[in-house]
Amino acid sequence: MKMKTEKSVQKQWDLVRFVLGICTRPISTNPVLNKCGLGTLLLSLGIVGWSLPAQASPQLLYEFLEVNGNLSTCLNRAETAVKRSGLVRQNTRQNSINAQGRDITATVYCRRINPRLSEAVLMVAGTKGVSAANFNSVFNSIVTDIGESRVSTPPQSSTTVISDAAFKQLMNGLDSNWAKPLDFLAQAVPHNYFTAAQATEIIKQIRFSSNKIPAAVLLYPQVVDRGNWFVVEQAFTFDRDRQELRRQIADLSNK
Repeated sequence: MKMKTEKSVQKQWDLVRFVLGICTRPISTNPVLNKCGLGTLLLSLGIVGWSLPAQASPQLLYEFLEVNGNLSTCLNRAETAVKRSGLVRQNTRQNSINAQGRDITATVYCRRINPRLSEAVLMVAGTKGVSAANFNSVFNSIVTDIGESRVSTPPQSSTTVISDAAFKQLMNGLDSNWAKPLDFLAQAVPHNYFTAAQATEIIKQIRFSSNKIPAAVLLYPQVVDRGNWFVVEQAFTFDRDRQELRRQIADLSNK
């Protein structure tokens, strides 16, 4: 049996931290109340078993889902959801379910909010060879079957993205409003859909770094190919900015 190299193990941990939106700051005194602390706690205790497929690429999506029911209801829905998506359940650990297909892996962790309400944290990863259609189909299928999304799910692949002409007008408008780009984008972004590549162009067009993260958070719900979201992250020079972006996207679930 071939042993995993230290580099490959570190890569898996980096991907896990990306999916859970874990911050670099220490766990708070009440970690269950914040997603960063929750993710760190789950990993450190070994509660969540995250099994990445071989040669995993940055095709990763996560979602926080509200489930009307107790912990058992959440786990039962999760098990049914992964089965209906075509994945095969690998194992069940404390409050979590792992499932895997040929090129997609999914993990669902359930936690109790109150006696009548629970939350499911869904994490899905795909290999380099996975098709976007299959990846989005599995993700959306599990989301639909488990519960109500607390962060907007990716638009359907059939959604029409902004036309080249309209996008050019948007970029010209952004350039004209360089001093207040967020005000301009707040008016334009919610009414259009974008590819990750287009979102990247928008971020790069913004002159002041302090406006880039809020703009990316605004764009995230409107991006149709979130499996390529890593392209948007590459528009940020510093890792601390990418970490903060991931944290703010994860925090959308609380709004």
